[in-house]
Amino acid sequence: MNNLLIVDDEKEILDWLEELFLYEYPPQIEVYTAASALDALVLLQKIQFDVVLTDIKMPGMGGLKLFYEIKENWPGCKVVFLTGYRNFDDIYEVIQHSDVRYVLKSEDDETIMKAVNDSFVELRSMLEQEQISKIQQSKIERAKFWLKRDMFQTLISQPELFCSDQERKELGINIDLFRKMLIFLLRFDSQAAVRRLETDYFGFSRFEEMLSAYLPKRICLHAHALVNGYILLIFQPDTEKNAAWDNIYAVTKGALEYAQITYEKSYKETFCAVVSSEPREFSEILSRINQLKRIMVGYMSVKDTAILHAETLVNQREEAAAETEERPGNIQLLKYHLELRQRDEYLELLTELCRRMASDKGHHNLLSMEIYYRIAVTLLQFINNSHIYEQLAFEIGLYKLLNSNEHDNWIEAGEYLRTLSEAIFRVLGNSENTLANRALERITAYIDQNISGDLTLTNLARVGGFNASYLSRLFKNAHKMTVTDYVVRKRMETAKQFLVTSTEKIQNIAEKTGYTSSHSFSRAFRNHTGVSPIEYREIHAKI
Repeated sequence: MNNLLIVDDEKEILDWLEELFLYEYPPQIEVYTAASALDALVLLQKIQFDVVLTDIKMPGMGGLKLFYEIKENWPGCKVVFLTGYRNFDDIYEVIQHSDVRYVLKSEDDETIMKAVNDSFVELRSMLEQEQISKIQQSKIERAKFWLKRDMFQTLISQPELFCSDQERKELGINIDLFRKMLIFLLRFDSQAAVRRLETDYFGFSRFEEMLSAYLPKRICLHAHALVNGYILLIFQPDTEKNAAWDNIYAVTKGALEYAQITYEKSYKETFCAVVSSEPREFSEILSRINQLKRIMVGYMSVKDTAILHAETLVNQREEAAAETEERPGNIQLLKYHLELRQRDEYLELLTELCRRMASDKGHHNLLSMEIYYRIAVTLLQFINNSHIYEQLAFEIGLYKLLNSNEHDNWIEAGEYLRTLSEAIFRVLGNSENTLANRALERITAYIDQNISGDLTLTNLARVGGFNASYLSRLFKNAHKMTVTDYVVRKRMETAKQFLVTSTEKIQNIAEKTGYTSSHSFSRAFRNHTGVSPIEYREIHAKI
């Protein structure tokens, strides 16, 4: 779903262009309008726009100044200028930028739509090509990369060991550890991606540069590979005076969405993410990583491409107890397979661990006891984070999990762990209380209760707590129609009810069903029903 922002200070022009792209433009897009450049900047802070169609001459901030603001903050956004008359100075300034288009208002509708469509096509073409070419790195640069990674991992586990500014600069750590930062967490879905990002210097560098390409220069990025396919992203303004955190969050989240599309096009692989809009101190980084991991484990399965907003989801439930770090090894790998819902790999490794646990017949063997309880704690954490305790309680007695004495021997204990694990995978597969279903229920309820309000895809994604492109796919899979079609259908159902059971004026019905004018409402109604609102009332009125 592409987003178009139309900016013009003349209401008639704005309404005409909105209707043109809502009803005459063939591709399905989200259309937003702003009556001034300042209003446009407010929308740009909240929504990731692909193309902006703007008048050049406007009171206050003009279109050219708006263009420079867009290029500074949202470099991936395309701009099409629309003006009512030819002005040599304006045209000369515009044509200095190769990626900008210029159209006169006197041109026909097809020419205006073609200019916007060409911008969308150019943007899609850019996303389909991997932007970053292979860069040859010297042995010194490679060594510096691994040294930077090792040192940063040490800093994460021991934040009090701040390195000096000189050490930080020498290693290429381009964030200030003494200033606040935004923290995002990514997870990749394939073993190939995990190997590329954890062990391949060039693979990780390509990803980092791919993301940096969509960021303005005033925002610094530090990417760090954790274990098991997790990537930590840290964003920070280059100076304190640029610390407008709402803007930084909007820009970085938008850049991540573009990088997600580019990465999938380049490698045929996906990643999901949990993003946070609250700036944090570096001393909080370990607890923040663990919190984002818990959200990811609790709400996402493998192959997910959602970008979830941490604060939205935390506000919807009580935060789980702080997760403790586990020692690396087979238990960590077991946990990894469980988090990614890799059933076969998980059960294969569990069988091996249970065989090792049962190799000693003594009930009080310490090694067997350690293996059992480390698996038990892993399962308990996952059950809590995934909110499936109640469903599991109907399947198996959970009281045995943390009491090895409930089992006659270690073989029986292993069989219990396997039975419980299979029940977990079964509940995960059958449960209707997933993030997707809960989010879709919230969104459809929100649509029903706010039929006259802002029901754009972007706002509904905010209600759901994840990104618009993911919502679009999720909604279509569940309802067999797009979000836009669903909203139009609901609005038309409400409008029909008003027309049949009341004497409300058409203008009032238009406002109550979310349309800016009676003309746009009538046009949408005729497209949906084949007749005008007045004709429908005459045919079906019960009053």
